[in-house]
Amino acid sequence: MRLCVGPGPQAYSTREVYPCNRVSIPVRQNGPSASGPAPLCPAAKVHAIAMKVRAQHLTNLIKVAKQCGVGEDFGSIDVMEVRCTTELPPVPEPEPFPSSCWQGCGQRWKEFNSTTLDRMSTLEIHSVIVGNSYISFNHVACITLASGMAAIGLVTDSSVFVLAAFFVSPLMQMVLATVWGLTVQDFALAWRGFRNMCFGALICLALGSLFGLLIGALSGEKDLISPIGDYRGSTSFISINTLQITSRGPPAGNVLMSAIVAALSGMAVALGQGSGISSALIGVCISTSLLPPLVNAGMMWTLQLRFPKLRNKGGFCLSEIGAFSVYLYLTNIVCIVAFAWAAFKFKHIGGRTLRPMARAPDLQEEADPAQITPGVLRAFSRDLSARVGGSQTQLL
Repeated sequence: MRLCVGPGPQAYSTREVYPCNRVSIPVRQNGPSASGPAPLCPAAKVHAIAMKVRAQHLTNLIKVAKQCGVGEDFGSIDVMEVRCTTELPPVPEPEPFPSSCWQGCGQRWKEFNSTTLDRMSTLEIHSVIVGNSYISFNHVACITLASGMAAIGLVTDSSVFVLAAFFVSPLMQMVLATVWGLTVQDFALAWRGFRNMCFGALICLALGSLFGLLIGALSGEKDLISPIGDYRGSTSFISINTLQITSRGPPAGNVLMSAIVAALSGMAVALGQGSGISSALIGVCISTSLLPPLVNAGMMWTLQLRFPKLRNKGGFCLSEIGAFSVYLYLTNIVCIVAFAWAAFKFKHIGGRTLRPMARAPDLQEEADPAQITPGVLRAFSRDLSARVGGSQTQLL
């Protein structure tokens, strides 16, 4: 690390501070001036410290920087991804050749176990989740479109339409905001996610009810209970006895199986969000049933009001099917939140880097935000080396 200091009234030079990383920082000139405070040189308007850090060390780096006052007392911490570079990555020291098969297996297990806590930094995850935790026109529009797809897929027994609704639905973003707020103890974020999640659920119920009114006005009781494709009426392409509807109703085994899948999905969504694995997030969208049960509940309750004596082929009334659909949604939400929270905690995420942190012992005094002294840089380099093992190759 290199610090630019001014040995004379107008000159600047470079002095070695600590052999960690090369950083060029212009600072305020020392010494009083007859006309007032010492002016800053034009290049000293912005102090920039740039370094390349592996993802698994980024959270520790942010903690050390905040303890030195960066991002709290002065400046900010900006994380940028390096898409490509001509610099070759450091080559780790070769492991000694194992003398036996068991020793080789032990080395491989040690290497595998060292990747258990690999994840994105807490600040990166937080920025993504917070950005998606607000209600917007696009959010409501996606819920509306997904509800229409789900309603058509439910009454026509089309799994393709239901899967399309899974991909379009943004309800999982609010669930993730809720569980993340609980994980990092940001209760304002958790409340916003919960509130927006309830708002999205009400939209789905309302749109399902509207679609149920439309079906009730265009179809008769016999048309709804007849199987799809019997060609006995003008609405033979819809039915309440489809697999998509009955699988979201009684018996209670449907709720139990959905709870197991939701628990696994909760861990998968935490893994995908924390590690940036897009395939895990896509799998959660497909496996977790959030939006279709709400649309199904609103539709069944409205049809029950239109046809009070209508029952499906299993002998269950439509209000029972709607109630079980709501149970299915609530069970999925509880399991996702609980197991996603546990998975985040397993990854050692507590949100410490998002809260004010205590200054380092030798940096307790208040410093001029426009002046970064050599003491700050020495403490920064020393603490950083202690956290990552004192090796520059571990940082790069």
